[in-house]
Amino acid sequence: MLKKMENQQFWNDFLDTISNKLNTISFNTWFADAKLIDIKNNNYTILMVNNYKKSYVTNYYSELIEETLNELTGKNCTFDILSKEDVNAEKPVIIEEKNEEVRINYNSNLNKNYTFDNFVVGDANRLAQTFALATAERPGKLYNPLFIYGKSGLGKTHLMHAIGNFIEENSQLKVLYVTSEKFIADFTQINRKDADNFELVKHFKDKYRNIDVLMIDDIQFLGGATKTQDEFFNTFNELYSSNKQIIISSDRSPDDLKILEERLRTRFSMGLTIDILPPDYELRVKILQNKIKGHEVNNLIKDGVLEYIANYCESDVRHLEGAINRLYAYTAMYSPREITLEFATEALKDYFGAKRTVIPCLWSSISNSSA
Repeated sequence: MLKKMENQQFWNDFLDTISNKLNTISFNTWFADAKLIDIKNNNYTILMVNNYKKSYVTNYYSELIEETLNELTGKNCTFDILSKEDVNAEKPVIIEEKNEEVRINYNSNLNKNYTFDNFVVGDANRLAQTFALATAERPGKLYNPLFIYGKSGLGKTHLMHAIGNFIEENSQLKVLYVTSEKFIADFTQINRKDADNFELVKHFKDKYRNIDVLMIDDIQFLGGATKTQDEFFNTFNELYSSNKQIIISSDRSPDDLKILEERLRTRFSMGLTIDILPPDYELRVKILQNKIKGHEVNNLIKDGVLEYIANYCESDVRHLEGAINRLYAYTAMYSPREITLEFATEALKDYFGAKRTVIPCLWSSISNSSA
């Protein structure tokens, strides 16, 4: 018992030290629910609540953990990070029959390919990713509404789908993702005057109000649709008063959405507003590395190619994806034994335009000086 108490006290000291080195949001998201489950020969086994947290903390906080352990013990420590899934996998699975209520099938519209695991994190989007995960873990409890804004192609939609997929995988909550255009189309359908639309109205309200999480993408397109804004205002109030999670994205902040009614903009600002910035050079390279991972061209690409692409695609992720897809197509057409900087330059010359010659020359001079 004494040893267990001593271990718990050590872990409390560890968490206190970590909390002083991180901001409150990062600590609460990644470490507050972590546990120490074993100590053997200066090796510490840490338990995370799920595989995603295990992976993220391992990738981004390993140095901090090692530094803190060494600081508190005065020794060179090692550590292992496990998830609850790892621990449960070691236990025999007992299958029990459960008499659960059968849920009515519905279409959440979520893209299962967009997850937190494949969202590439850098300085430009780390804060948005942290808040998104915190919202996914406690929908309706922390940040409601969550308003994510930034220019097109920076990852807003990916984060929204990641939140929805995480919630569906870890709870029985009912999630709905729609674009603002879809919301307008659905409302226009029930607002017709040429038909008895009682059933349509009922279906509309069931769809948008009988849920636990509503995500509306590109809310700026509600501008000019006055009646639709009225309906969304009522839907928002109904969900919010029931502590249902609302997540909204836009290409601009609530204060800059002058095309929408002030009462909507005010409600969007009631929760948490977070922006995503254009990816910096390091993040663009990481995104490109992630895009080609597992693809057959991965082993063909030589040094300097991804850096060359990252230098020209400065605006958004879609531009990066377009460059990689063009490189794939060019490679499939000419089947080179390797993808050199010269080959990539030729493949992307029309995509990048006239300025393409600057960096290739730079890379050529670097290659020659290194040879």
